[in-house]
Amino acid sequence: MPPKYVTIQGRVTSAAPADVARDVKPVVRKYLGAEVGDAYVDGTRPNGTNELVVRIRPERWYSRDFGRPA
Repeated sequence: MPPKYVTIQGRVTSAAPADVARDVKPVVRKYLGAEVGDAYVDGTRPNGTNELVVRIRPERWYSRDFGRPA
């Protein structure tokens, strides 16, 4: 699959500690499936890992799909 990405610029409206089960696993499961996604998250987040959920108010964004001509 060709890579795709989005960058967003804006002001941070809040930041709070992430709950891995609530905030991280659902996103990873979307792309890797439940079994592989859970194994990936559990294997890459040792105890004491600090993660944040950062919410922003988007002001500018740029996206790119390298599978399509520019």
